[in-house]
Amino acid sequence: MSERITFLMPRDGREPIGGFKVVYEYANRLVKDGYDVEIVYPAYIRRLKTNLCVEFLRKFKCFVSQKTRADVSCKSWFKLDSRIQESYLWSLSNYRPSDKSIIIATAATTAPYLHAMNADDIKKFYLIQGFECWAGADEKAVYDTYKYGLKNISVSKWLTKKIESVGAEADFVPNGFDTTQFKVNIIPEKRDPKTILLMYHYLKSKGVDDAMQAIEMCRKKHKDIKILMFGAVQPPRDISERVEFHYQPNRDLLTTLYNRAAIFVGASHNEGWGLTIGEAMLCGCAVACTDNDGYLEMAKHGQNALVSPIQDPISLANNIERLINNDILRTGIAENASKDMLKFDLELSFVKFKKAIGL
Repeated sequence: MSERITFLMPRDGREPIGGFKVVYEYANRLVKDGYDVEIVYPAYIRRLKTNLCVEFLRKFKCFVSQKTRADVSCKSWFKLDSRIQESYLWSLSNYRPSDKSIIIATAATTAPYLHAMNADDIKKFYLIQGFECWAGADEKAVYDTYKYGLKNISVSKWLTKKIESVGAEADFVPNGFDTTQFKVNIIPEKRDPKTILLMYHYLKSKGVDDAMQAIEMCRKKHKDIKILMFGAVQPPRDISERVEFHYQPNRDLLTTLYNRAAIFVGASHNEGWGLTIGEAMLCGCAVACTDNDGYLEMAKHGQNALVSPIQDPISLANNIERLINNDILRTGIAENASKDMLKFDLELSFVKFKKAIGL
């Protein structure tokens, strides 16, 4: 097959990131189907909006990091097919596409670089996995990337509405899960209802502080609650001393953690999709989560999850308490969720993704 498929990443792949995992899953399947696949990482990438002083300091930090960084691959945490080429450049502006390429921007900060590439025989796509109003960008700057004329691919219905609200179009390709990996190995009835799992992230918008507040409220009634936690970065001491923490777990260990826990707590303020709650649901966790748009692509209150308002630890605690105290409710929600998530099988998403990029 003559076309090369290139994914433009916003940074290196050393740390587990949900959106990166989606890209790697597609890359593995593309190369298995016989396509030539490349993943390009920049040492430095411009923010959508910033000031000159901040950008100068960022460039200097990235320059030093590039000189000292030995490895940029995801292979420490993800089984990337060895046939996939990984390239590390100073900037995506240094990337020179080969003839007859399909090039896919994977973040708002990568879209401007693809937009600026001048070549008649490349096809340009933009995989949109979140409304990326962070790193100094305002809403207008993000919306502008949707109007570049790239062929937009949206992973959720709410993001599709955002894109269409500024007159752009997008193919809807929901994220999928590896249902051969993430599955029920321990039935919900056999789990300790006081074993709770959550993901750690340092960003305030991930709601870890809200989740911990809610769990500590429940601990006042249930002293023997056990908290399991995993994450790409280590938590601070005030959290690590209260939990059993697993740093960058591989897929098998992550599946084991999902199966050990009776309840998974997701307290994010915003998500493009929310991979962790879907994985937890597939593995038989009863999910207590917030009502951000990404979670609501999957979570239906009272059916396959208990949903509470964003930044409301009291309501979240009440839902966790309900799941601890009512085994029939907990196991029913967990069983409904594991069945509901089967419609988000990764293989089905991959078929839609291939069609979206013209294969």
